[in-house]
Amino acid sequence: MNIRSALACLLGILACALPARAAGEGDAVTLDPIIVTARGYAASQSDTPGGVAVASQEDIVLAPRGSLADSLGRLPGISRTGDSPWGQDISVRGLSGPSVVILLDGKRLNTATDMNARLGFINPADVERIEVLKGPISALYGSGSIGGGVNIITRKPGFSEEVTPHGKLAATGSTNPGGGGGYGSFSLSGPRAWAFVSGAFRDYGEVFGGHDSRVGNSDFMDRQGRAMLGLKPWDPLTITMEALHSTGRDIGIPGGVSSMPALAKVTYPSSEFTFLSLDASLEVNGAYLKTLEGSLYYTENKRRVLVNHIPPTSSAQYPNAYPLELRPSADHETWGGKLQASFELGDHTLVGGADFWTWSVESSRQRSMFRIPGAGGPITFSDSPTPDATQVSVGLFAEDNWKLNSALTLNLGARLDFLNTRADPLYNVSPVPRQQAVTKVRAPGKLGERTDEDDIGWHLHAGLTWKMDEAWSQSLLLASSYRAADVMERFKYIDLGGGQILLGNPELDPEQTIYAEYGLHYDRRPFRADLRLFANIVTDYIAERAVDSTTRVMDNVDDARIYGAELEARWQFLDDWGLFGNLTGLYSRDENTGRALPGVAPVSGRTGIDFSHGSGFWARADTFLLAPQRHTPDDVTGTKGVITLNAAAGYRFETGGLKHDISLVIDNILDTRYSNYLAHQRGYTIWEPGIAASLNYSVEF
Repeated sequence: MNIRSALACLLGILACALPARAAGEGDAVTLDPIIVTARGYAASQSDTPGGVAVASQEDIVLAPRGSLADSLGRLPGISRTGDSPWGQDISVRGLSGPSVVILLDGKRLNTATDMNARLGFINPADVERIEVLKGPISALYGSGSIGGGVNIITRKPGFSEEVTPHGKLAATGSTNPGGGGGYGSFSLSGPRAWAFVSGAFRDYGEVFGGHDSRVGNSDFMDRQGRAMLGLKPWDPLTITMEALHSTGRDIGIPGGVSSMPALAKVTYPSSEFTFLSLDASLEVNGAYLKTLEGSLYYTENKRRVLVNHIPPTSSAQYPNAYPLELRPSADHETWGGKLQASFELGDHTLVGGADFWTWSVESSRQRSMFRIPGAGGPITFSDSPTPDATQVSVGLFAEDNWKLNSALTLNLGARLDFLNTRADPLYNVSPVPRQQAVTKVRAPGKLGERTDEDDIGWHLHAGLTWKMDEAWSQSLLLASSYRAADVMERFKYIDLGGGQILLGNPELDPEQTIYAEYGLHYDRRPFRADLRLFANIVTDYIAERAVDSTTRVMDNVDDARIYGAELEARWQFLDDWGLFGNLTGLYSRDENTGRALPGVAPVSGRTGIDFSHGSGFWARADTFLLAPQRHTPDDVTGTKGVITLNAAAGYRFETGGLKHDISLVIDNILDTRYSNYLAHQRGYTIWEPGIAASLNYSVEF
C-alpha cells in the first residue's frame, strides 16, 4: 500500500466511524469559503488546487491587538514572525518577508522587509476578511509570490434598490497589552452610488509575558481614516475609488531587527501610510468576453526610526568612535496598475491581462557619535543605508480553468515578467568633528557604482482537481516560479555594531522554485477533513553569507528545501456543537550547509470545541500546541515546546432596531511563559504574551 492509499484509508476510517446523519437534520452547515485571490474571480476553496485559507471577520475581531498577523497565525501553515506587536509579519509554509506578496484589496504593498510592518498599516476593525495563497499557486502576482500571497479585503457596502444608510461603532479593551481602540463607520447606498467613511484608533501599552515577564518597548499607538465611493454610471460599468491614510506614533520594536546594533532600543517615532486606488469593472456578458477590469493605485510609506541606548562598541568603519544615536528614515512609493479580462469559452474559463508596478526608495540615516576620549569632539553626520533606487516590473499573465468532465477540472497558469532595477551610487560619510567639512566616499564595489540591472522572470503551474464522489476529492498542483531580489537585498550597507557590516549585492540572481502539492479532501456533513502534502525546492536561495570576521553579504546560496504537511478537520457532532483542529509540520534543509533553514517554524497545531446557538450565544475553547524546535542552523538557538489554553464567548442580539455584538476573549489562561522561534534574536529572549483578556463590543444599524 502506498502513502496516498494509506492516508485515504485513514481519513475514510475516521469518517465512517463518525455518526452519519442526512443533511437537513439541523446540522450547522460550514460553507465552503469563496476565494477571489487565487484565480481572479470567485471560486470555491474546494475547487481551487493548491493551499488556500481564509481568515473570517470573526477571526479578525477576536484577535484585535497588534497587526493582522495575530489573526492569520490561527490558520494552518501560517506562523507569526517578528517580535513587535505592531510590526509582526507572517511566514507561509517556511517562507516570509520578500517571498510573500501582501495585497490590499488586490493591490501590492511594497515596503522595507528588514524592518517590516506591512500588516500593521491596516486597522483590523476595517477588514472584512483575509485570503491567503500558500505557495506559488497563482499566475496573477509575479515576483515575490514563491511563498504565497495575502490579500487584505476591506469592508465596503454595495448598491441597493433604495437609499439605505448603515453605521457601526465598535470598541475593544485589553489587559495584555493594556489599552484599547475604537472604530466607527458610516455608509450610504443607493441604486447608482454608494459612499463609505471610517475612522479607527489604537493605543496599547507594553506586553507582559507569562509569569509577569515584562517585554519592554512593545507599546504602540496609531490612527486610521478611510473613504470609498462607488458609482454605476450605467448598468454594465462600476467605478470604485478608495483612499486610506494611517499614522503610527512611538511604536516600540522590543527585539529590534537583525540590521540594527545588538541590544539597542529601536522605536518608530513616526510611520505614515497612504493608499489611493481607482477601479473600473465592465460587465460585458458577451458570447465569449464576460468582464473587463482595470485598476490604478498609489501607495506611500514614510518611516522614521530612532535607535538609541546603543552599547559603546567601536566598529570597523569608525574605529575611533562609537554611536550614540541613529535616525534611519526611508520613503517608499509605489505606482501600479492592472488590466484584466475574463472569458467563457465552452468548458474553459479564461483570465488574462497585464500589470505593472514601480517601487521607488529614498533613504537617509543621521548619526550622532562620540569620539573615544582624547580623539576629538562629538560627531553628527548623515549617510544612507541604501542608495536612491527604483524597481520596475511589467508582467503578462493568463489562467485557464478547464472543466474536462463532471469530475475533473484542470487549471493552467502562465506568467512572464520584465524587471528593471536602477540605483544611484551609494556614498558613505567619513565621521569628522561637527565644525569640519563632511567627506563623501563611494561605497566599495558595485554599491559605489550606478547600477542598472534587468531580470526576466516567469511562473508556470498546472493544477488538477478530481471529484471522486460526493464526499471525496483530490488535487495535485505543480508549479515553477521565481523571485527577483528586492531593493534592500541588492543595495543595503548597514553597520551592525560590534565591528560587523552587512552588505547588499547588486548582482543577485533571482530565486527559482519547483513546487508540488497534493491534497486529499473529505466533505460529508457532519464531518470535513483536508490533508495537504507539499514540497518547495528553491535554487539560488538569497541569504546572508559571512565573507570574513567583520563582513556579511547577501548572496545566492545552494538549494533550500522545505517539505511539509497540513491536516485540518471539523466534526459537527451535535446541532450546536463542533470539534475542530489543525496540525502543521515543516522540515527544511539548506543544501549548502546540510543544516536547517533559520526561518522555519516548528510543528504547531490547534484543537478545540465550539458552541453556537440560534439565540445568539456562542462560545469556544481551544488549545494551541507549539512543539520544540531543535532542527536549527548552528548559530540559531532552538525553543521549547508549549501548550496554551484559550477561551472566548459572545452574544449577538437585536434591540431597538440596532444589532449588538459583545464578546470576551481570554488567551493563555494558564499564563504560560514561552517564546516564538521566528522572533528576531539579538542576544535576549522575547516572551510571547502571558494571560490576556479582551472585551469587544459593537453596535450597528
